[in-house]
Amino acid sequence: MNSTYLVMLVVYILGFAGMFFYSLKRDEDCDLERNPREALLFALFWFVLIPILLIWIVVEKTIHLVRVTYNRNKKNG
Repeated sequence: MNSTYLVMLVVYILGFAGMFFYSLKRDEDCDLERNPREALLFALFWFVLIPILLIWIVVEKTIHLVRVTYNRNKKNG
């Protein structure tokens, strides 16, 4: 077995466990009922969800900065 595949497997398993327990913890923090099925789905697809969430955050921050800049320039000029 190639060491690259072993490292990828370890990263996926650690990410899976981390996302599973993170989802259960967030349910408790938000005073929601613990939902292991949802946590399992979240953990299975963490490698797809995280880049989407990061892109979403970057786009929202960019839109916010553009709006702030536009409003500042509109007010000053």
